[in-house]
Amino acid sequence: MKEDRLPRPLKEFRSGLVYASIWRLARQGLDGREEATYIVRITRRYRTDQGELAESPYLAHDELPQLAAVAQAAYTWLTVEERPVSDGSDRPIVRRPLEPYAAEPAS
Repeated sequence: MKEDRLPRPLKEFRSGLVYASIWRLARQGLDGREEATYIVRITRRYRTDQGELAESPYLAHDELPQLAAVAQAAYTWLTVEERPVSDGSDRPIVRRPLEPYAAEPAS
């Protein structure tokens, strides 16, 4: 019997029950070449009352340090550490630091 499998993330970081998964998405750039974009998915894993593994995007207030840890690890991996990336061209891969998010004050 053939088993259907979902694509796996490129990299995953864990702190307690909080996970950050990094996914690579291919898209066509303005010049027509394929380029990569990366997304990070943050989830909390838990067991249901039936014992099945489940995920939730909601975190308890005491899980915020784990959120910070996996987010920092994902950021570091995406911007600093060496990782195999191939876009099929001879162009050098330039890593640009991500712009910090500046939250607007609540009114």
